[in-house]
Amino acid sequence: MYEGAIRTILVNRHFHTDNVKWGNSKDGVDDIFNEIRVSDSEPIPFDRLLICQKWDVSVKKGIPNPLPLFRESLTPFTKVKFTITTTTARAHYLIENLEEMAKQFYERNYAPTFLSAFPSKYIQGNYKAPIYLGAGSGLWSKVDHQHVDIEGIRRQTPRKMKMKFNGALKLTKSRIVRYKTPKKDGSFERHVLIINNENLYEMGKCGFKIKEL
Repeated sequence: MYEGAIRTILVNRHFHTDNVKWGNSKDGVDDIFNEIRVSDSEPIPFDRLLICQKWDVSVKKGIPNPLPLFRESLTPFTKVKFTITTTTARAHYLIENLEEMAKQFYERNYAPTFLSAFPSKYIQGNYKAPIYLGAGSGLWSKVDHQHVDIEGIRRQTPRKMKMKFNGALKLTKSRIVRYKTPKKDGSFERHVLIINNENLYEMGKCGFKIKEL
């Protein structure tokens, strides 16, 4: 899951193509992603796990619609720690700059291409560098925005499930979370993680920070 999300960011903001070799260096393939290795996460406490219902917001209606689908989720502000190991200088450069590229992907690709079509009250502010994890976050968090074949995807989708416009915004419900961040004068600025009164969060949205060890 983490590998795919990292790959999406790099494809959109560094390589600018999804045609990046993904093989095994032993086979003679120049595979940059073989030089980036993501560990399993550290154990997550059982009380941080939820089963959440999925809600869709269509571009046309702009109103959340509950679906008979449920996904394993984490409660807001659950901390998940894992290790990324790079084996070459070029791979180290990519991970060293991943936070900035994630912000660029959000601001220059994901937000204008997809999020801008939906009511702003369902769009969360970013906490640290944004990244979308899990199958429930939707198409646009997983593709090369410059070269994705939307019409091809529509042709292959059953009529009843055919994607309209750029698809639906994926949401889920949880409790409202408030947090604060330090200011330069030593005081704190207070925030709310969502700005709607329906307890609806973007499905799969996370924030990450990389610390070199």
